[in-house]
Amino acid sequence: MSEKEKRELPDLVTYVREFGGQTFRERPYCDVDALVFARLSYEPFQLLPSQGNVYTLKTAADYLLSIPGFSDIILIEFDDELLAAAAASRRYRNLSLLDFVYDLDEEESKQFSAVTFYDVDLGMGFVAFRGTDNTVVGWKEDFAMSFISPIPAQDEATSYLDSIMMRYSGRYVITGHSKGGNLAIYSSAFISPALQERIIEIFSFDGPGFPDEVLETAGYGNIRERIRLYVPQSSVIGMLLSRDIDYITVKSNAISGFLQHNPFSWVVENGEFIGLEDTDGQSKFFDTTMRESLRNLSGEEREELTDLIFSLAESTGRSTLRTMRENFLQSTVQIVTSYVTMDSDDRKSLMEKAKSFAGVALSNLSLLLPRMK
Repeated sequence: MSEKEKRELPDLVTYVREFGGQTFRERPYCDVDALVFARLSYEPFQLLPSQGNVYTLKTAADYLLSIPGFSDIILIEFDDELLAAAAASRRYRNLSLLDFVYDLDEEESKQFSAVTFYDVDLGMGFVAFRGTDNTVVGWKEDFAMSFISPIPAQDEATSYLDSIMMRYSGRYVITGHSKGGNLAIYSSAFISPALQERIIEIFSFDGPGFPDEVLETAGYGNIRERIRLYVPQSSVIGMLLSRDIDYITVKSNAISGFLQHNPFSWVVENGEFIGLEDTDGQSKFFDTTMRESLRNLSGEEREELTDLIFSLAESTGRSTLRTMRENFLQSTVQIVTSYVTMDSDDRKSLMEKAKSFAGVALSNLSLLLPRMK
């Protein structure tokens, strides 16, 4: 047995292995399945030959897993294990892989990807929106949520969902992790009421919220009762912007909020998430600090701050966070150089906003302290 086979697998992969022997007719889908689909949307399906080929999850996985060095291509560790486990299971392997889309547009600051898994036996589709990948463009678009509505990915997600549901019959589960969860909710809210009626549930796993004006729309009101929000106990991303639905807190075995954003750290036992009563002090500290900091900035100031931050990242000449980490010293030097040579007014503005954020953070430090019983 190889060292890779000996290592302990995360609960999400173990869930697929334990319950993969049952089809969705034998064991109806659940929230853990919705997270499995959300994570599978991160697989690099864009590498599949596309000339008229029709794929099931198994045939797509067989091709991808045969690519030399595939474990170096995936976004995070265990994505390959999850794909292999799903492809080997009765539950997922025969699902049709429909309409994979990958759209990265630096000029429009758009990062969008989605895929639909369709169960022909049940006549049911699982639409999965990918969250933010490791591209600088993707993270810049996330920041834009604080001052633009809709962002480009939200528009494309709505068009994608409308197209899927118009062309393929049946009922649908819509899901996504991180920004993908936001896209799942947004697209479901802005398709026609007739299509909305065919949606069973919408899952957002640690996905950011919305400006209040989105929550006040009739379309959002139509699907609100079918939305399911899940966050880890030290959630960071899932606390961003507004939400008007109670979230379910899931236990994570990772230490901090950003590490807990990784769904492979979420705890599953006997086919169910291990729930907790509420999020912890780390999450409440970040939530409160970000809300107060954003409240102190106008929409124009938020846009200016985003442009300044990402101008420094883009100065490295690297398009992904991974390549920036791999060339950390060189990237750091380039960022510092760009900051020093930045227009003096821009540098002053950036420092003022950084000081303001630090002041808000200091005033909220008590949220990190253990609560008195």
